[in-house]
Amino acid sequence: VKKPFLTGVAIVDTMVPLGMGQKELILGDRKSGKTSFLLSTIKNQVKQGAIAIYAGIGKRKSDIKKVEDFFAEEGIIDNAIIVATTPYDSPSLIYATPYSAITIAEYFRDNGGDVLVVLDDLSTHARAYLEISLLAKRFPGRDSYPGDIFHTHARIMERAGNFVLEGGKEASITVLPVAEVVEGDLTGYITTNLMSMTDGHIFFDSNIYYEGRRPAINIPLSVTRVGRQAQTQLLRNINREIGAFLTLYERVQNLSHFGAELNATVKETIATGESVYKFFNQHFNISIPPQVQVVMFSLIWLNLIDRSDTGLEIAKKKLVEAYTQDVNKPLFDQGFEKKTFNELLGYVSMNKDKFLSLCKTENN
Repeated sequence: VKKPFLTGVAIVDTMVPLGMGQKELILGDRKSGKTSFLLSTIKNQVKQGAIAIYAGIGKRKSDIKKVEDFFAEEGIIDNAIIVATTPYDSPSLIYATPYSAITIAEYFRDNGGDVLVVLDDLSTHARAYLEISLLAKRFPGRDSYPGDIFHTHARIMERAGNFVLEGGKEASITVLPVAEVVEGDLTGYITTNLMSMTDGHIFFDSNIYYEGRRPAINIPLSVTRVGRQAQTQLLRNINREIGAFLTLYERVQNLSHFGAELNATVKETIATGESVYKFFNQHFNISIPPQVQVVMFSLIWLNLIDRSDTGLEIAKKKLVEAYTQDVNKPLFDQGFEKKTFNELLGYVSMNKDKFLSLCKTENN
């Protein structure tokens, strides 16, 4: 894994980076924003030239229709494929859904394309296989699942990765399997099986969701085992800096709950931490290029823009719009080419008037 897999979602691209060919598990309770994140990722990947395959495993027809409508509205339906079964289909048909999706992905991979496969979700797939096994009178194992349930899912995962084709061309299949957890419990049988066969997981926390943060990703409980090696030196540096800062922010925030008097440094830490999380709030219709992400971080870090919810939202949209114009791209690209976070901060500080004029916010 050496090429970055960009989702367009700032919190993932920065804090839990992914690479092309990676197998990353998406975990979370029902209705915690998993599908919205996946649709945003599909949109961003298709716009970068990838083929996307969405496997709806035993999904309601209304949910499948919403996915289809999203693809049509975003103009990506020509490069996206939906392989879907409903709860009313036979268990054997539901069981075959992810295998069909990965087989289609291998066709496009053999033709030299990069493919993203979303398996939504493997908890339903496991239940369908459980039903088939019990009907076949096979001996049940843990939680009544058949003994080869691990093998059943592992042979789907092992078909993903990076491949060298004839002629030396490289192609990849990136898989994002989804698993449903109950009340945030990560220790379920199917969940732990999938965690052990993937290259990390992104955990959607229902508590964070109810706090109003979108996407509701729990950074400390999310893992990427191979994604960081695909990041640029600058993004790795920012990842370490932001990760250490957010740990400090959580600790300081816990202390502030005790009613302790806060000095100016602590207040600034809390204000910056809140601003970073506000920036991470992102509607699933918006994709933020990494060049814009690093500039936004720098403006927040240097306290150059309005840190209110409205101010950050306006700045974010204006900078994304500005980046789509060819005349502004060199300004962002030069910043993205810096090696360290400090170099980037110096560059943004030196060009702050240009950036502030683009995002139409007042200098604090």
